[in-house]
Amino acid sequence: MTYDIENILGHTNIFKDIDTIIDIDRIGSSKYKVEKDGISYVFSLYDLNQFDDIENEVFINEVLEHAGLNPLKIYEKGLMPDLEKSFKVYEYRDEIALKDYLEKASDLGQEKIGTEFGLALKKLHGIKATENINWQREFLLKSNQIFYKHGLSEVGDDDYILIDYINANRHLTENTAINLLYKNINDKNIRIYNTNSLDLRGIKKLEYGDGIVDFVEINRMAISYPIFTRAVLSSYNEGNKVPRKFFRLLGLYQATAILDSIIDLRNKTESNYSKEEIEALLKMYDNFNELTPKWVNWQKVAL
Repeated sequence: MTYDIENILGHTNIFKDIDTIIDIDRIGSSKYKVEKDGISYVFSLYDLNQFDDIENEVFINEVLEHAGLNPLKIYEKGLMPDLEKSFKVYEYRDEIALKDYLEKASDLGQEKIGTEFGLALKKLHGIKATENINWQREFLLKSNQIFYKHGLSEVGDDDYILIDYINANRHLTENTAINLLYKNINDKNIRIYNTNSLDLRGIKKLEYGDGIVDFVEINRMAISYPIFTRAVLSSYNEGNKVPRKFFRLLGLYQATAILDSIIDLRNKTESNYSKEEIEALLKMYDNFNELTPKWVNWQKVAL
């Protein structure tokens, strides 16, 4: 296998002088850590039809880097038709998932990494759309689709708490700031390396809208890690008092996400939230009798 991978590496520009390679370690089914000239790289093989995804990743990384973020550096990419594979060579980072980090971190450690993520998310949201985005229309369309789906399913006694809340606040989506959205925030896509450096994974395409919608996933993380999420919120807002409209919009997006998942669970289809998460999120908002989620005031919401 080592002989085969050496032959394959020899077809790349960066590893064509095979004698300069110090070590090759297999770290995945089609992924290798390669040591060369004191630098660690990852060489990874993909199906041919995934090359467009690699090209898209390079473009997205350029956008993120321009905003002051530090995505994985991609050194080389290309096609290997003889193998019916595409490939990329990228930076190796000794990193762990945020979940693994937070489970072992002290309160101070959670605060520090939460502060770093809040600053990184602010930079991400600082990337503006190059075309006009009608966020209000997009949100109205989405919420109307959820209402329609709700009308076709079993109706619960408490559903109208959510529906009334959504209807009462949908107008707030008019003239909101338009930002690049993360959308895939979770404790697996956020990676930690070099003790407290962040790598934001899972951004597959550039989608724009109201950046506050990303805090719906921060709410979910607050179920388990309220110290981390409070630090995120504080640094994102530069230590300033969070505007009331921020929480109204967050509550609107959260209520919509909860209702969508409630319907999916009743219909026995794939749901974004589990039943336990829905219960915790409703408790977080006291069934939407409260504007501010409880974790903002240091109250941990237990499942």
